[in-house]
Amino acid sequence: MKVFESKGFPLHALLNNAASFQPRLKTPARSPEGFELSVATNHLGHFLLIRLLVPLLTQTQTSEQEFNPNFQSRLVTLGTVTANFEEFGGKLASMARLKKQHARLCLAQPAR
Repeated sequence: MKVFESKGFPLHALLNNAASFQPRLKTPARSPEGFELSVATNHLGHFLLIRLLVPLLTQTQTSEQEFNPNFQSRLVTLGTVTANFEEFGGKLASMARLKKQHARLCLAQPAR
C-alpha cells in the first residue's frame, strides 16, 4: 500500500474481493493474530484496507469534482453464498442445501 501511495496515483474505486474458503479443514485455520482465517481475510482484512484507503478515496473524489461535480468514488465489497451457518469456521453445507438456499435467494430478488 505504501508503494501505491508513494506513486501519487488517485484512487477512483476500491474493490474488495479477497476470500478464504477451506471447507475440508478439520479445525479452523488461524491468522498470525489468532483470528479464524476466513474472518481475518474476508472481513477484518477488508475493514483494515478500507480504513487505510478511505482518505485517498475521499481526496480523489474532491479533486475530481472540481472538473466533474457529479463524480463519486466507489467502494465495493464482494461476498459469496457458501456459508454454512452451523459451522462458522470450515465445513461447507451439502450441495442440495446450497441449491435450496440459492433458489430461495433467487425467488426473493425482485425481477429486473
